Amino acid sequence: MPEHVLVELGPHRLAALQAGDRRDPAIVLVHGWPLSSAIWEPVIEPLANAGLHVLAFDLPGVGRSAASPDPPTLKSDMAGLVSGAAESAGARNIVIAGVD
Repeated sequence: MPEHVLVELGPHRLAALQAGDRRDPAIVLVHGWPLSSAIWEPVIEPLANAGLHVLAFDLPGVGRSAASPDPPTLKSDMAGLVSGAAESAGARNIVIAGVD
């Protein structure tokens, strides 16, 4: 079962569902608008059981994540935020999957 974690990166506080061993290769699951990390719940356990460290973040102001005081507005900035948060959560060799 995934655990709820909170990752702080500068002024941003991102909530995530996390499962699997942090030493395994990571997959970061990113939801689209107006969804949340809940969209990924059916696939988190199977991915973790397949040997992946799974992180499904709620983007700023969505789901369990707090609204950021200076939210990223460009997709490239959002990608940098998600990548940085994943690394802060211990993810390595990251693959990112998204849905919009």
